[in-house]
Amino acid sequence: MSDNRSLLTNRTSSDLECCYLLPPEGDWEERLARYFTALGFSGDKEFKFESPENRLFLEASLREKWETYGIFCFVPPMDILDRWTKLLKAKNAEWKADSRRPAEVYETMTTDLKTHGLRVLVIHPMHLLAKGQNIQVAQRDDSLQKYYVSSDCRSHLVDRSGRELCINVSRGISPFPLLINPYSKIECLSEDELRQDGFGGSYMRMQKSMITELMKLVHWAPSGYEVHAPESPVDTKGKRRARGTGSAPDSGPDTARPKKKPDVDDSDGDSSSNHSKGGSLSHLHPDQLLPNGLTRRQHVIVGERVFDYSLPGDERIANVMMWFGMGRAPEEPPDFLQEESRRDPW
Repeated sequence: MSDNRSLLTNRTSSDLECCYLLPPEGDWEERLARYFTALGFSGDKEFKFESPENRLFLEASLREKWETYGIFCFVPPMDILDRWTKLLKAKNAEWKADSRRPAEVYETMTTDLKTHGLRVLVIHPMHLLAKGQNIQVAQRDDSLQKYYVSSDCRSHLVDRSGRELCINVSRGISPFPLLINPYSKIECLSEDELRQDGFGGSYMRMQKSMITELMKLVHWAPSGYEVHAPESPVDTKGKRRARGTGSAPDSGPDTARPKKKPDVDDSDGDSSSNHSKGGSLSHLHPDQLLPNGLTRRQHVIVGERVFDYSLPGDERIANVMMWFGMGRAPEEPPDFLQEESRRDPW
C-alpha cells in the first residue's frame, strides 16, 4: 500500500483504499471479464478486474464520495475527448466488419492519458467541499497545493490563481472503463439538474454529451458473443455488493446515487403477477433475479436489443448498462420490457 498514491491528492497515507473503475460483479465476474476482453478493454491482453489498469487508490473519505455517491469522477481533457471521438469514428466501420477491435486504438488512448493527464469533474460541488474548504494535492517537490471547487460554476478543482488541477497519469489506466465510470455517474443526473447554472449548467451538459458520443462508438456487441441468459445463481442472498445504495451520511449529500439494482426483500413473490402489473421488481425474492437485477426473460429481451444496430446509439448504451447491471435501475421497467413481459411472462 505504501507504494501507491491517491489519484486525487497524489499523497500516500495509511487510509488509502483500492477502488475499481469497473467493480467486480461477483456472480458474473468471469462472464464480464470475457466480454470486456472481447471488446479490447485491455488492448490485446486479457481483461482482469484486479489488473492495475482497472484500479486506482483514494483516501477512505474520498472513496465513499467517488464510488458510493458519485460526487466526482476523473475525465480526460475536453480536447482529448474530442480527439478520441474522431479516432473511434474512423475505426468504427472496420470494427463492424469484424476486421478490427477497440484494441487497435487502446495504445493511442493510454498514451494520451499519460501525456495529457486527467481532470476532476465535480458532479455535486456542494457535497465534495463546503465553502472555504480545500483539497491539498502533493506537488512534485512534495509541497502541498490547495485546490477549491471553482466559483465559475464549471465543476472544476482550481488553485487560488484559477488554474485547474491536472492529474499526472504515470501508469497505465484502461480508457474504456475510465469512460464508463463517469458516464454511469453523469447519466444519473436529471434534466432539471443539468439545466441549473449553479450546478454546472452548460459545462456539465457538454461533458455528458461528449462522453455519451464516445460511449456510442465503443463496439458493444462483439461478433459471436452469446445473448442468452445464464442460469440463476444458486444463492444470491448476501452476495450482492452494496454499491451506490442507501441514504447519505449526515456529512454527505442529501441523496445517494440511484440504486444500480432494484431493492429486494425476503418474501417469496410470483414474478408473473409483477409482470402483469408492469411495476418494479422490488417485491421479488433475490433468487428470482439475475445479478443485473432483471428476470431471466427481461435479460434475454435486453440482450437482444444490445445487438440491434437499428436502435439509436443512446438506446443501445442504455441496454448494455442495464444488461450488465452497470446502469441506473429504473423505478419501473422501460415500456418495451413491460409490454413484452405482459405478453410472455417468465
